[in-house]
Amino acid sequence: KAAIKSEKKVVKLKPKFAEGHLLLAVAYRSTGSLKKALRHAKKSAKLAPKMLPPLMTLAGVYAEQRKLKKALSTLKKAEKIAQGLKRGYETVAAAYTLLGAGKEAVALYKKLIKADAKHPTAHTALSNLYMLMSKPKLAKTHALKARDLQPNSPDPHKVLGLIAAANKDCSGAEKELRKAVQLAPMAHDLRLAL
Repeated sequence: KAAIKSEKKVVKLKPKFAEGHLLLAVAYRSTGSLKKALRHAKKSAKLAPKMLPPLMTLAGVYAEQRKLKKALSTLKKAEKIAQGLKRGYETVAAAYTLLGAGKEAVALYKKLIKADAKHPTAHTALSNLYMLMSKPKLAKTHALKARDLQPNSPDPHKVLGLIAAANKDCSGAEKELRKAVQLAPMAHDLRLAL
């Protein structure tokens, strides 16, 4: 509420300040005032059409309102703005994943790997996405790369464990899942998988 009050003052003083509208949208979104959040996210995106954060916030508000087509079309615009920016691709791809747009997410993560073959987040994300798409060979390939790039990350071990379990290799599954739990002892989903 304090943030809303403060950002309202900013917007009143500078009505064409995109960041003020963006921060007001984020504040409204955090309180559940989605109509007000949408109004300010739209305003911010209109004032700064070449900036990624307003579009990502707008897509998030649409998603929370269950307007998935609008959320996806907004992410398409964000993807164009993110051209060539690794962090931008990563952000948009993660949003696609959250919206269940697996094909779009895979395409962006592949672009990331093309730009940087040793991008651990992209390999980890692809291993998870391919697992969800029932493509265990591709999932394993990316999980192994991710594990090599980030030995202390539990995610690749989780995927490798699930692949082993799907292949009825219980000891292999247990070994990988125990390693994942060891790396993230507070992750209840890993303990449940084990």
